[in-house]
Amino acid sequence: MKLPKALRQKFDNRTLERRREVAEKMKPGRPDWRSILGARDNIRAAEMAYRVLAKTAHPDTPTGSHEAMAELNDAIEQARKELGA
Repeated sequence: MKLPKALRQKFDNRTLERRREVAEKMKPGRPDWRSILGARDNIRAAEMAYRVLAKTAHPDTPTGSHEAMAELNDAIEQARKELGA
């Protein structure tokens, strides 16, 4: 049975991929942005912590890696969404 065009568009690859990304971010074992950045309910403190940590986590530094920077980017994104910045 062929799905109607509207349903095919709803479940195209991009939509499914985005749903997988969101589900991955919502996993219970994922660390909270507060534990990564070490800041509490203050966007300015979170941004400052991000800048300091990014200096060592950036892949261009000897101590950095892509994974560490991606984790920091996710943490600051979560903080901005939660705190409305």
